[in-house]
Amino acid sequence: MFAFTELSDMMSNSSAIHDTVQRLNTELENADLLLLRSKPKFLSKKTYDDQEWPTSNDAPDVLLPAALAANVEFQKKFLRNLKFRYLEQAAKKKYVAEIMSEEGPAISAADNEELKVRNEEKKRALKVVKDKLSEKQKDIRDLAPLVEEDYAKAKTAIAEISSLSQQILDARLVLTRSKQRHPEPRLTVSSASAQLDSQIMKMQESAEELQRVNAKVSAVKEDIKAKSRELEALRSQRAELEKVRSSKVDEVEDPRYAGLYDWYTAAISLHQSILGLETFHMESENELQLAYRITSTPEPRELRVKLLFVPNTRQLADAEIVGLDEELSHLVDLHVRSNDAPGLVVAVLARARDIGTH
Repeated sequence: MFAFTELSDMMSNSSAIHDTVQRLNTELENADLLLLRSKPKFLSKKTYDDQEWPTSNDAPDVLLPAALAANVEFQKKFLRNLKFRYLEQAAKKKYVAEIMSEEGPAISAADNEELKVRNEEKKRALKVVKDKLSEKQKDIRDLAPLVEEDYAKAKTAIAEISSLSQQILDARLVLTRSKQRHPEPRLTVSSASAQLDSQIMKMQESAEELQRVNAKVSAVKEDIKAKSRELEALRSQRAELEKVRSSKVDEVEDPRYAGLYDWYTAAISLHQSILGLETFHMESENELQLAYRITSTPEPRELRVKLLFVPNTRQLADAEIVGLDEELSHLVDLHVRSNDAPGLVVAVLARARDIGTH
């Protein structure tokens, strides 16, 4: 090591470097190198323009550019190796000369002792650094699982935060759209609860009213059945009366005609007074118009019922009610499905008279 240090000091001297360069130049000139031998041949080559480049058949000794570049690269590599071997041999030569010289290297025992002390200090410093490095490595091995666990928790928390953020954005979007669909004033929890309570009360009242109406409907149906039986009897009597009127005995009318006619007229008047029927009219073959007089209200009013039947059948198709403010489409649909035209008329009259009593 001391010889290499001395060799470095000698090579740093300018005169030694100059002598080395001169010797290297002389050896390079005397060396039989392929590159030096090829230089005159390379300089003797002619140049060609674009029209005069030879082909492989005309000038086989001319190298292509790719082959020439590969050759140049090979020569450069050879020169680098040659330079390295020269420097290596020169260093060995100088090292051997220094070792074999009679004077020997100018190194004393004090220098060796000083180098020993320096080495010991560097070893102690290196040991301290190694201990610290071992402690750091141990801390890293101990903390790595904890850091990995914290990283997994942080990653899970980040994913949850991202999901919650997206849910918050979606909820805000839904809330904004809901506000746009339902402008002010909006229901609060207390007002909605109060409205719900009032609706529940109304539903209970409506249920009770429905029970009363159903009871009245049942009673009216029984009454209608009785009146229908009576009406059938009146129809049979009317048929008999028509037969009597159409028959003549010796072209002299039967004296019973007048009495029967009066009785039939009185029966029709009684029926109309009971049901409140004022007029009935067949608008067409499948349309019947009925007009009733409602007297149970403070001011008597007229109620018109138009019944539409399927042509050439007795099937009820639809009904139109004029003179009653209440919506009765559900009632009409119910009786149309059951094909109950008399029941529909009775239910409408009961509803109109019930409203009048309230």
